Amino acid sequence: MYVDYANTDQQKEVARLMEDGLTGEAIAKKVGKDPGNVRKVMALLKQRAAPKSIPEHSGTIPDCKQLCYNAKTEANPLTSEP
Repeated sequence: MYVDYANTDQQKEVARLMEDGLTGEAIAKKVGKDPGNVRKVMALLKQRAAPKSIPEHSGTIPDCKQLCYNAKTEANPLTSEP
């Protein structure tokens, strides 16, 4: 998953190790890099992999009182009874 968002060889290696479940400290020891830099790369990859936006509701949310009124006054489409 994270490998898809890696641009450099170092990022790809960190991404593969993240996918294997290693922690930032373990990755830093394995690749021989500063733990702070590894954490930055991990954060960058997680940010890139995160959804870009959350879809918003396309309309307005009706007022509860209006919904209750509509339910009491409109015919039931399944039974044709009010």
